[in-house]
Amino acid sequence: MESRNATGKATGGVRRRGGLRLCLFLGWLGTWTACGAEEPARSRAGGTGGASEATTAAEKPPNMLLFIVDTLRADALSPYGAGPEATPHIATFAQQSAVFERAYAPSTWTRASVASILSALQPEVHGALDRGDPLSDRVLLLSEVLRDQGYRTGFITTNPNTSRFFGFDQGFDEFVELYDHQPGSRIRPATMKASAEDVARHVLRFIEAGEEPFLLVVLSIDPHSPYAPPSRFDPGAGEQASEARGDGAWINRSDLSEADQARIRSLYQGEVAYADHGFGHVMKSLRRMGLGDRTITVLTSDHGEAFWEHGFRGHGKSLYDETLRVPLIVRYPAKVAPGRIEASAQIIDIAPTLLALAQLSAPEPIGGRSLFDPAAQTPPSIHARLKLEDRDMASVRTGHWKLVWDFASDTRKLYDVREPGEREDLAATAPTRVEAMSRELEAHLAEAEAQRDALIGDAPASAVVPEDLPAEQRRLLIELGYLEPEADASE
Repeated sequence: MESRNATGKATGGVRRRGGLRLCLFLGWLGTWTACGAEEPARSRAGGTGGASEATTAAEKPPNMLLFIVDTLRADALSPYGAGPEATPHIATFAQQSAVFERAYAPSTWTRASVASILSALQPEVHGALDRGDPLSDRVLLLSEVLRDQGYRTGFITTNPNTSRFFGFDQGFDEFVELYDHQPGSRIRPATMKASAEDVARHVLRFIEAGEEPFLLVVLSIDPHSPYAPPSRFDPGAGEQASEARGDGAWINRSDLSEADQARIRSLYQGEVAYADHGFGHVMKSLRRMGLGDRTITVLTSDHGEAFWEHGFRGHGKSLYDETLRVPLIVRYPAKVAPGRIEASAQIIDIAPTLLALAQLSAPEPIGGRSLFDPAAQTPPSIHARLKLEDRDMASVRTGHWKLVWDFASDTRKLYDVREPGEREDLAATAPTRVEAMSRELEAHLAEAEAQRDALIGDAPASAVVPEDLPAEQRRLLIELGYLEPEADASE
């Protein structure tokens, strides 16, 4: 099947991995069919007939909707303390779902984190760490595993960091990029940021246009900066305490007053409310089509957003919890009981969790673990990595302790995460614990390097420079703050 962009134009076939490696992987999985066997019958979304009449809804392979809201802090949502009116649709969804109280991203910027979600590998293993790093086609994604098991697979992305150009189309029958400008029109970055309603329409179009079972991955760009919610979702509309706007000319200033910062934060919260509106429309559509209960739906984010808590605004600059802690909410009535889960979780565990809920075992080689595995009650240490431009750091969380090691400055900070805000560095008063956690972090990084060598091997490096990017993607990355305007001087 051809991949298509937002305008519906064919953009080429999907890359496929060599048969031997995929056969071995499917052998590890112990999946429905032997390698090379006929794939399971598929039924059209919302339709009847054929194999679907001979099976009950409970026996059908479940659909999967992985809904990632870019730059979404957990504490911006009603289920995580933001207040009942902040995100009413997500609040309703959470009441029917398992809500993970403390879920963490593996990195604090999009490409590294989404690659980890789709592969269940740490960023230092899959290698998409820095601005110019594409996702290697030697990395096996959830989409590839499910497509070869009869799933129709789709990815709707609104962030060029997860574009076809960077290798994220692997295993997807349909790959929709919603930042394309209209042919022949002048490229205007402010009009290229797809809205939550645009995303919802494309989700519905994908579901209605094809067969079950399906895997649909969605990356919705709201509430990524620039913060510009529709006025009906702006909680501070009409207030005159500050004239601050949510664009780069304002949000990156160093002379903002408290009123300015509060206004910018309210604009972000308005974007969150708009994302909630879009997600609510998707869930309403699933219910209307009779797919809500037989679709495993996961709501999460790739990372959070800092608002000057530690001197930073934005993301991809630190490993503090304001950018690492994300929402993680899972709904699947057949197997997931509603409730709140206090144990720490990692979003790299999403892929093995989806496989487990669909009765496909997740092997160790793809990393992660099922979040609902009763044999895995004690969570492992949680790691995060940031290697972006001049930043090079890693963190490890064990129990109530968190160590952040900044390799660029060779400084280590220790926090007791029972104290909110990571305000007090305890490294000087607990040197033994610092050394123990440093050894654990070093061992983890060494193991990750060995895994990367085994996975990627001697594959040639293919770093991307801004000039390589298609013009519309380069301009949107500038608008989103990932590239400096000088990089686009030729346009």
